[in-house]
Amino acid sequence: MKRDLRRAVLFMPGDSLHKIEKATGLGVDSIVMDLEDGVALGHKDVARSTVLSALQTLDFGRSERLVRVNP
Repeated sequence: MKRDLRRAVLFMPGDSLHKIEKATGLGVDSIVMDLEDGVALGHKDVARSTVLSALQTLDFGRSERLVRVNP
């Protein structure tokens, strides 16, 4: 099985659509949208909606899309 190495993995807070949008243009290998400790406790619901919207509407190009969930 071939595995590609990730040179750059960028973590973005899931409650900031602006930051996620900006990350899509940086050419990183992976963009991690954080729903855990990168988001204030009171913003978790907004972050979930924001990440869902980003996944449905933004062009991530060749960047891998990952979501760090809050169990």
